[in-house]
Amino acid sequence: LPADRRAGVLDGCEQLSAAALKRAPALAEAMILSAAVSARRADPIGAGASLDRSRAAFPRDVWSAEARVRIAALLPDPGGAGVGPDLDLLVAHWRGRPVLAALYRDRTGLRGPILEAVRRADPVEARRALNLIEAEEGDT
Repeated sequence: LPADRRAGVLDGCEQLSAAALKRAPALAEAMILSAAVSARRADPIGAGASLDRSRAAFPRDVWSAEARVRIAALLPDPGGAGVGPDLDLLVAHWRGRPVLAALYRDRTGLRGPILEAVRRADPVEARRALNLIEAEEGDT
């Protein structure tokens, strides 16, 4: 998108998330949208605050964890966005492991934090995650 259209879309998304959070302060999708807007605007402080708010409200929701990690990957220091607990959840969940493997392949800035999460995981879950990571690496 051209820069002016992109700015307009981000403004609209920001207004939508603000209105939704005003009506329903615990709406997961609005928290995620707010974080995404901040990340796309290169505002790591705003994105981090929204990610933290989402993580506090939905610490064990795999969909939210996946979205938070994908948004953190847009930031200059994705590992500094507090993604450790989200990565731990993705390693431990059958739906999260393929996402983790794809992020490992596509987002080099997340490789260190992903490997740390795998090291912290239960050995069986860690092996499952590593198998998927190795398969993704073989596909490139």
